[in-house]
Amino acid sequence: METAAQLKSTSFNWRTLLHLAVAGNLVILVYMIFARGDVLALALGVVFLVGLGLLHFRSGVLGILVTGLLSMDIAIWTVSGAVSNFLNGEKLSALILPGYLGVVSLTAVVAAAATWLTRKDHERGERSAQRLGQITLALLLVITISGLLVRRRPVEAIQPTDIQLTTENMKFSQNELISENGQVSLHLANKDLWWHTFTIDELGVDLKVPMGAEREVKFSAPAGTYQYYCSIPGHEATMHGTLTIK
Repeated sequence: METAAQLKSTSFNWRTLLHLAVAGNLVILVYMIFARGDVLALALGVVFLVGLGLLHFRSGVLGILVTGLLSMDIAIWTVSGAVSNFLNGEKLSALILPGYLGVVSLTAVVAAAATWLTRKDHERGERSAQRLGQITLALLLVITISGLLVRRRPVEAIQPTDIQLTTENMKFSQNELISENGQVSLHLANKDLWWHTFTIDELGVDLKVPMGAEREVKFSAPAGTYQYYCSIPGHEATMHGTLTIK
């Protein structure tokens, strides 16, 4: 017969689920690092590794806080991005990556909260932890199937007069844009992990683009120079530029 210590070591509890969820996020972030060279994914991966280490330090309270709060931040941005991309019929990768990150991060948030509540009795709530793990796997399967079956939106051909802009590693691909006339058509491709915007306050332009998506905006503007930036908190420091209308 197995001893009590052996049973305890092989049990699937909230702490186990938290470890698995964080590991799942790390796998996705590593893919982002090597496939896309995403610097932000690298920074988040390092923080997750630190959090995993802190889970084994003393009572693991600090590790629970680090992994739980970071997972919550990721979930907020990626879940909304995945839903937006699904509704807009974006390409498969724009559905799968934020969808996976969102679901796994939400699981990590719940597991972190439950681990905190059961930190004095790790075996409490084992069945609930197992059930959430099963639900997570089912949701990942649903996201995969939905991504394969979603109806893709027709993509308008980019015209030679269109302004093409890309966001990558928290930067716009260009900091100076020029339009030969006041009828501006701009195409923005977001290759980063988070939402970005193309915002011009003077013209009332605020194009929001989720992770992995491409969006277009058309607007009219008198001749002059305008400041554009990303309105997501903290992004403007590295994401800004000027648009000149001739």
